[in-house]
Amino acid sequence: MTGLSEQSGLVSVSDEARRRLEHDLHDGAQLQLVLSVTDDGPGGADVHAGTGLRGLMDRWAAVGGELLIDSPAGHGTRILARLTLPASASPSGDQQDKG
Repeated sequence: MTGLSEQSGLVSVSDEARRRLEHDLHDGAQLQLVLSVTDDGPGGADVHAGTGLRGLMDRWAAVGGELLIDSPAGHGTRILARLTLPASASPSGDQQDKG
């Protein structure tokens, strides 16, 4: 169970990250979104053996992203997704759907 001080630390890190991100975006810097998902399963996932991972790779590529899958047999699976966002992206949700 996470202690109160650990939770406070996570909130502080999150707040600081948001401030830095907003500052970088206001300076016109490109933002790269990086997601990493790791499990401790049996590994051995094969993107060519089915449609699940291949479809995920195709959808990520369709928006200009890159998806890397590392899944050695017996050692779990790691999926790393990268996507460069335009400098106009807003981390604070300023852009609202006016639909």
